[in-house]
Amino acid sequence: MQGRFDVYNLFNAAAVARMWKDAMDEENRRIYARHVDDIKSHRSVLESIGDFFTGFHYPPEPQPVPVPHPPVFAPTTELVHY
Repeated sequence: MQGRFDVYNLFNAAAVARMWKDAMDEENRRIYARHVDDIKSHRSVLESIGDFFTGFHYPPEPQPVPVPHPPVFAPTTELVHY
């Protein structure tokens, strides 16, 4: 019975680790989008006209967060900061 219980807990821990990874990726995308919106809202008219002709150069997007692995399931990263 102990072996079945350990496998079940490991499966649940892996599912929680995957949910944590998905939540971190989503939050990083939201932080990135707010940062890009903030940059765009503080552009001057001349910069906006220049962006029309040359394109707006976005900052690099955040990298996907790796999934924590057993046996520790320690966090593998922190939220991005701009």
